[in-house]
Amino acid sequence: MKMEELREKDKDSLVNLEKELTENLFAARLQKRTGQLENTAKIVGTKRDLARVKTVLRARELGLEVIETPVAGAPKAEKKKPSKAVKLEAKKKQAKASAKKAPTKTAKKKEVAKRAAKAESKPAPKAKADKKADKADKKKAGKSAGKKK
Repeated sequence: MKMEELREKDKDSLVNLEKELTENLFAARLQKRTGQLENTAKIVGTKRDLARVKTVLRARELGLEVIETPVAGAPKAEKKKPSKAVKLEAKKKQAKASAKKAPTKTAKKKEVAKRAAKAESKPAPKAKADKKADKADKKKAGKSAGKKK
């Protein structure tokens, strides 16, 4: 069942369809357990249909979906399909986005080389003993400065 078909239905028929699909799903699961179900894809299809129905019902409940009621004598609105140029442009954008997400092997190698160069240019971290000695020197310098006053 397609979403367009479901969106065209009213709330009562969707609720009835939801109950029917729930019963069908239960029956299919029961048949599977007893070994009577030959087509196990029926369970997956029923679950998906049930999810679609619940999605439409919830969207209407939240007010995310507007239900248009046809007015007598009013012309129907035509759906415009995107032109070929718009579709082509969307494909190009998608290709650019996917190119940015997945760097090539050479780009990865360059990045690794940059990181290695940065690591070499940084000074080596001081050992803990050296840091303690520096702190002790600073304390002595501070104490001797205080005595001079």
